Amino acid sequence: MYQAGAEECEGVGRIGIRLSFLYNSNVSNQEKMNILEWFQNWYQSQCNGDWEHTFGVKINTIDNPGWSIEVNLEETEFENVVIEYKLVEKSENDWYGLSVENSLFKGVGDPSKLNLILEKFKEIIENGSK
Repeated sequence: MYQAGAEECEGVGRIGIRLSFLYNSNVSNQEKMNILEWFQNWYQSQCNGDWEHTFGVKINTIDNPGWSIEVNLEETEFENVVIEYKLVEKSENDWYGLSVENSLFKGVGDPSKLNLILEKFKEIIENGSK
């Protein structure tokens, strides 16, 4: 398992992320890194000197346990996308849910779904609300 340390980044403060989710066996390591690279590139493309100070991205853990991702889409070309919340629950330990409302993407899921939530966000960005 690889764990990135906390680093001081210009204008960001202290950050750190445990990257053990990259070792989910359902998707190749190259594909997993690609979604992270895509997400980083998407975020960077939104940064214009203003957006990142007011809006942005939050990735947190939740006590179910699992993940929560929020991406503020205000002042992006996706701010008017609306997708009603949809929960996909195969079992108590295999679930995720997504929505886009009020210019806010929200994705939650069990501990193995971080990669999937990022993939679903990518699909929304690349395909609109389809």
